[in-house]
Amino acid sequence: MKGLWTFLAGFVAACAFALLTRGRARGMGVRGAAAATGITRLDLNSASQADLEALGIESTLADRIVEQRPYRNKLELLERYVVGQALYEQIKDRVSVGSDEATKPIQVAS
Repeated sequence: MKGLWTFLAGFVAACAFALLTRGRARGMGVRGAAAATGITRLDLNSASQADLEALGIESTLADRIVEQRPYRNKLELLERYVVGQALYEQIKDRVSVGSDEATKPIQVAS
């Protein structure tokens, strides 16, 4: 019986933690109502700042995404610290990088 109470206490704590972190993620970049605009997938290298905002990304983060172009893959949003993990999790299924950019050689300053 003691094991059951321990399990239930852990389960309740995990659920509370999930609810708290989900609430924080909502305030970190994606507006809930705007995220359901019907835009399904945007190319990070060609989308305008307005397109990114229509996806539900706040204007300051959309501007940062545009400034850091080009991207070889969408994971570079995290690798370059352009957006945080919470925002990336919310937009990763709605953004992409065109195959042309993924195959271009990396430009190195000379």
